[in-house]
Amino acid sequence: MNPIIRGRSLVVTGAIALLPAFAAADAPITFSSNRGAGVVNLQSDGTARIDSTFTFEVGAFSKLPDGSAFVPTPSNVGEWGERWNALAATGYNEAPNNFFTGSATLDTNVEPFSAADVPYIWGFDSREGESEWILIRRDGAEAWSWPDAGGGGITPSRTFFTVSDTLGGLAAVVGEFNGAGFLMKTASVSLPAGGVNYSQWAAANFNAEDLANPEISGETADPDLDGFTNFYEFATGTLPQRAASSPVIAQALTGAGGMQLSISENPDALVTWELEVSSDLEEWDSLDPAVEGTSDGTTRTFEDPTEIGALPRRFFRISVKES
Repeated sequence: MNPIIRGRSLVVTGAIALLPAFAAADAPITFSSNRGAGVVNLQSDGTARIDSTFTFEVGAFSKLPDGSAFVPTPSNVGEWGERWNALAATGYNEAPNNFFTGSATLDTNVEPFSAADVPYIWGFDSREGESEWILIRRDGAEAWSWPDAGGGGITPSRTFFTVSDTLGGLAAVVGEFNGAGFLMKTASVSLPAGGVNYSQWAAANFNAEDLANPEISGETADPDLDGFTNFYEFATGTLPQRAASSPVIAQALTGAGGMQLSISENPDALVTWELEVSSDLEEWDSLDPAVEGTSDGTTRTFEDPTEIGALPRRFFRISVKES
């Protein structure tokens, strides 16, 4: 949200200058890592590089029900998603510069973005199943802290959360920082088995303020304006606030002349899928027998055996519902 400034003109009466009046402004934040051809950021096997499949978020963890701080550790990674509140997200830029950079504006110091709450940068390729994660914080005299969102009525200075080998106090909760031959190195994380419903997914993908606003976090909302509702982003495993992260849909003819459709899938989403057909885009029917598709863990594929040339018109729709 951009600041609103009132009274830009300077009014002078006699020898007295009336200073401009300013409304409270949001606090700008930049979160980033060192960049350059010589920067090496590795995945846990020590060979593969962090790549464009990774997302980096700046945010904080909600408190525990008793009001005490939630402290993320390698032993409680299964709880991170439900307590995480992302302020902003950005992608990773591969070679030649090997870095991430993103920006955000903080417009409230309500928990978990108060001065007492700890900022973190969380990098990950997935939040389900076998994943690669790194979580970074900065402690000590130069510890990261959330800026004053009010700014005392004047636009606050920009706050920088920077991952750099020249800065002290940086540490990785999971993964490694500033090791031999690398700046960042992710850790392999195996999350507990079990499905995720929409509410759990939303808690992991929206901050507290957005969760309270159904126009942003509701099932039918589309906050990144990519044409896919939050529910479809949940079912397909994409990020609801990044337009560049949208479901991949493909179609092809089968060897028998039928139609094959495929769509990216969140394997942990507690949903049911079905292929529906129509001749007029008004009345839709399930196939008989119903086609729920097959999954390889990342993509769900449907096949309609009806030969395309056998009917004058045939439209397809992939239906998904929470189970």
